[in-house]
Amino acid sequence: MHWVILDATWDDGTYVVLKKVDLTLATQEIEMAKLLSSPELAEDPKNHCVPILNIIKVDGSNTAFIVMLLSFFTGFAPFETISEDEIVRLKQPPWGGDRMVPEHLIPNAPPCDPFLMDVCCIGNIVQESFVKGSKDRKPKQGFESMRGLISDMTNKDPTQQPTMDEVMDCFEKLVEELDKWTLRSPVVNSDDRLSIIGALYHWAKQLIYTVRDFPTNPQASRLQL
Repeated sequence: MHWVILDATWDDGTYVVLKKVDLTLATQEIEMAKLLSSPELAEDPKNHCVPILNIIKVDGSNTAFIVMLLSFFTGFAPFETISEDEIVRLKQPPWGGDRMVPEHLIPNAPPCDPFLMDVCCIGNIVQESFVKGSKDRKPKQGFESMRGLISDMTNKDPTQQPTMDEVMDCFEKLVEELDKWTLRSPVVNSDDRLSIIGALYHWAKQLIYTVRDFPTNPQASRLQL
């Protein structure tokens, strides 16, 4: 892994990550991490920050290790339908999580506007993972409706970018405009298509889900520690 990050196993068998922190450089990182993992803020439904399990300080040095849950890349887990990709993977997180930190800044922290960077970074991630693709990823079918929003989020002029609240409002409206069959469509690369057997299997399953009244827009549940 990255030279400041090491995977490990917690006492109870939970897979965790140890992040090395230089206390002379990251003077507020640990305090912010502890604040966002405090009992009060941990229960906030908008707080999707990775929970901090422990802080290990090395005696006689300016080094500490943050112990947190092991996370994966956004494309790690395959999803069957567009609704799963749009509602679960894109909304919970990253949308909700990035509205959390600025609302609970440490008192007297240097003035800044982290929203602008968050909006642009998330826009670039979605653009490269789903909308336009990149050298390592192909764009996905069914995400064309997000092009306008992503274009606004990645505007080269930060003052013209929407706020995170505006992003959320626009995203939810885009999802509401999609019919249930579009949301239940398979997630495939833009230049791919399902085989006849694959398509029959997918739509038969989605038809059963519809008859059994399974929700088109699944909701992600928060991890309980």
